[in-house]
Amino acid sequence: RRKRSLYMLPVDYSDHVDAITAFDDQGLSVMSNFVLESRPCNKPLVPSPFYHRSWRYSPDEVADRSLFMVDNLVLSIEKEPSEDLSQSIVRDYFPDTWIWSLVGTGKEGEVTIDSPAPDTITSWDSRVVCVSERDGLGISTPTAITVFMPFFLHIEAPYSIKKG
Repeated sequence: RRKRSLYMLPVDYSDHVDAITAFDDQGLSVMSNFVLESRPCNKPLVPSPFYHRSWRYSPDEVADRSLFMVDNLVLSIEKEPSEDLSQSIVRDYFPDTWIWSLVGTGKEGEVTIDSPAPDTITSWDSRVVCVSERDGLGISTPTAITVFMPFFLHIEAPYSIKKG
């Protein structure tokens, strides 16, 4: 008569690597609210007992088990988008330089220019050069224009911290 064995799959096993693995290999502790563990699991999230004639899997059992777990994992992470993506604003205007056209001024020597700002979040150093028949060449003092476009960043805080 053949012996039956009970084999429990390890809960935290994965043969893939991710960012947290790199930190662990260097002996570093990480305190972050970013998701650093992203490796796919090769097992269900809870241990599952399997009875086998021996401790070894047959090739067919390994193939069936892997496909089952991959399908289970894919089904568990698919979610419907929570927001309407048609409302999202896509940033696509990123020039290296931001140069304005020549514009004449009135008697006061001032002008207001409406121009779309680039979508970068940065400061632009601006300087104005003007020419006048009466006063000659004029160069303004440098002025910084800060461009900022609101954005949303979702960060999930960790439920635990790993030390050592």
